[in-house]
Amino acid sequence: MQRERIEATGESALNDVEKRVQRDFTVASGSLALSILGSLVYAPFAPLSALPLMYVARHIFHDAYRALFEERRIKASVADSVMIIGCLLTGHYFAAPLGGWIYFIARN
Repeated sequence: MQRERIEATGESALNDVEKRVQRDFTVASGSLALSILGSLVYAPFAPLSALPLMYVARHIFHDAYRALFEERRIKASVADSVMIIGCLLTGHYFAAPLGGWIYFIARN
């Protein structure tokens, strides 16, 4: 009986994580779409793509912080966070959401 509860609880926790990753992937896709629209159709959409990107990048930044300061090693999230910040600071509004989108494809 207890084992069934543990398995059910583990399953629901996994489903919650999968739902969060799917939601963040959807937001990252929207950010990528805004940056494409900004590049091709209407230029003010490009900087707006940074807002949803920063929302989903919180996981990347948190993982990078944990890797650098707690585990004391360099992981892919460290490179991703540097790339996202660098792209946004230099005005490459298509490359930053593309990197975030690829990160969430890898997490799926």
